[in-house]
Amino acid sequence: MLIYWLIFVFLSILAFLNLYIKDKSIKFVFFIFIMFFLILFAGLRGETVSADYLRYVMFFEMTPNIMEWVSGDYQYSIVNSYMVEPLYLLIGAFVKVFTTNYVFNFLFISFIAVSINSIFYFKYSKYVFLTVLLYFVFTFFGKEMTQIRNGVSSALGLFLIFCFYKKLHLRSLIIIATASLIHLASICYLIPFFVNFFRERLTNKVIIGFIALGMALGYVGILKSVIVLLPDSFLKVKLYNYAFMSKYADITPIFDLVNIKNILFLSIFLIFRNKLSKKVIYFDVMLMMYALGVFFRLLFSDVDILAGRLASYFTIVEVIMIPSLILLFKQRIFIFFLIVFYAGTIFNMQLNLHNRQSYYISNKISEIFN
Repeated sequence: MLIYWLIFVFLSILAFLNLYIKDKSIKFVFFIFIMFFLILFAGLRGETVSADYLRYVMFFEMTPNIMEWVSGDYQYSIVNSYMVEPLYLLIGAFVKVFTTNYVFNFLFISFIAVSINSIFYFKYSKYVFLTVLLYFVFTFFGKEMTQIRNGVSSALGLFLIFCFYKKLHLRSLIIIATASLIHLASICYLIPFFVNFFRERLTNKVIIGFIALGMALGYVGILKSVIVLLPDSFLKVKLYNYAFMSKYADITPIFDLVNIKNILFLSIFLIFRNKLSKKVIYFDVMLMMYALGVFFRLLFSDVDILAGRLASYFTIVEVIMIPSLILLFKQRIFIFFLIVFYAGTIFNMQLNLHNRQSYYISNKISEIFN
């Protein structure tokens, strides 16, 4: 576990220095270094460091070389592809042109996800290293090191912040379609796409009203009731298994720690909305997405895994929004250390409660040197 804490401390130091270092070239060099390190850290991880690793190895090994796709010898079928989306498999097929070593597939996926996140963190955040620290705590382990399809597809969601702000509708739909071909759950980005048409009407009262509605409907278990009423289909079978049959068929308490945390931060963002909107150019778009994440995690609380996964697509903006709170106060150091303390507390809980495995480099990497 020491390596995880060393990275946390190193990122915290960089985030602190970022408060004072004004030279953009120095910040950029350190930023590139830490991003390169995170790419290697995720891509070279050992087979038992995170869940789902061996499952993704299987996906890679059963994926034909891209030349078989081009020649027509291989025809994609979602049923015969373990329900894995075509664009994700196509990435693996491209890697197989050069090597059949699955470590390179993990490296390439890690490169795509971390690079996309990095580009938009650098673009959107005024305290980019603090954003990277929060990314490491809240996102990196769950996505870049575990649910890697989710990691790439949700990273593309960061591009939508700019597109929603500029009302680039066609570009938004292209991004959503691309993300959905990597992980079908990304189709949920259609929700903020349509809500964005009414973004100017999302007053604080409207947002609070929807959060209250989410609480009420989540309390009575609305999602399970809707699933039962759906017509027979593949979608119903999939949702029914999640909601009633699988090991993930848990109920999230309305006032669990994550929901309380989400509501607390949403309240802070709403209170300081006017000030933050003037200081952070894309703030209203990010607020819309974050509010949707809070709403759906409450609404679907009767099916824990669906609530968490859906919310995670919208709350990707959290790591950008929280550092922006520093802009509100003259005592930047106090707010900075408050955020770092909060991140450290959550990080410690994740390492202990989720039984995070010790890190080691994949044994498969040794084949490169043989």
